[in-house]
Amino acid sequence: MEDILKQILSELKEIKADVGELKTGQARLEVGQQNLQQNLIESLGTYTEKIT
Repeated sequence: MEDILKQILSELKEIKADVGELKTGQARLEVGQQNLQQNLIESLGTYTEKIT
């Protein structure tokens, strides 16, 4: 029984680490998306100015 509990605890630790990595990746994606949106807005502004 103790071995099973140790195995479960080990697997839970791995899951916790994986979730932490997913949260970090999500944060990077959100920052990247914000940068992309800002670059798009700036590029459209420049393009519009050149047209006018």
